[in-house]
Amino acid sequence: MSRLSTVILYLALLMIIGVSSATIQTFDTPFGKAQLDVPYGYELQDTSGGNNPHFGLPGSEKPIISVVLDGIDVWGSDLEKYASMHFGEGHAYEKTTTSDDHGMHFYNMNDYGSVRDFNGIIDHVQDKSAIVMVFGNSETMAYGRGLVTFTKEEFLSICKSFAFV
Repeated sequence: MSRLSTVILYLALLMIIGVSSATIQTFDTPFGKAQLDVPYGYELQDTSGGNNPHFGLPGSEKPIISVVLDGIDVWGSDLEKYASMHFGEGHAYEKTTTSDDHGMHFYNMNDYGSVRDFNGIIDHVQDKSAIVMVFGNSETMAYGRGLVTFTKEEFLSICKSFAFV
């Protein structure tokens, strides 16, 4: 194979990997347009512009990555209290920030079996009067087969990518 052919093949492979690895998707919410860096070509399945958009495989109704957008008038503005109302008290979390510098609590929980629950709870209290939760599992099954697996680092990266645009 010539050197030029090898370079072209290599560049084509990099483009395919880049396209299939993640896609920034923009969607409507009651708080304005938002975006999330969604891996593997998952697509928005709820196009209603509501508080609970979710992403999954094309042609499948099984959610892989879900988002909940809650106004502070419903659950308050404290991330820890918000989490304790959703998960129960006492779960450990990692304090971090999103890519656009909003505070986030990341929960990596395992209440049963080997599947981990990942939850990023993001503080948009000052700019949107909202708390955003991005969540999913380390492994999602449907119809007797595995649809996807995520490491903690992969799902944390997805959560960090959430932003209003």
